[in-house]
Amino acid sequence: MKHVSNLLSLLMYFLVYGASGAEVSVFVTEGDSVTLHNDFETNPYWIRWDFHDIIIAQILRDRRYICIDDQCNGRFRDRLQLDHQTGSLTITNTRITDSGYYQLRTAGSRKGNSNRIFTVVVRAVQLLCLEQLDRLLEDHTKDFINLASYPLPRPLALCFFITPA
Repeated sequence: MKHVSNLLSLLMYFLVYGASGAEVSVFVTEGDSVTLHNDFETNPYWIRWDFHDIIIAQILRDRRYICIDDQCNGRFRDRLQLDHQTGSLTITNTRITDSGYYQLRTAGSRKGNSNRIFTVVVRAVQLLCLEQLDRLLEDHTKDFINLASYPLPRPLALCFFITPA
């Protein structure tokens, strides 16, 4: 009897949340855009995106809402794009605070309800300078064209943009 109970519980879980509960990890550099794709069947009756259990976007048939929940507090102000045909969500100009768990829920499609978790990690862009630049060519901008024959002031700085792997 216990096995039947466990089987019924598992069946209820899949009916409520769907069988496609795969978790997807997405890495993006701060300032770039990221699109979280709805790989489920197109045109479900209902699509909802949550960020840490706060509704940030929702499609109900032909109506589209972005940041409908008062708890959004402008976190994604003008940076969310919701594709009303596919249900994919794009976050533009990503910030470190956009890192976290995004949940996609769909309902009413021929395949039933679906649920997917996206873990988004926004990585900071860092500037690494080997030496500080000490007013390079401060008063010599006219000589910049003839740089090959011009003695460069010291110290020079060598800087790199570093993105963590």
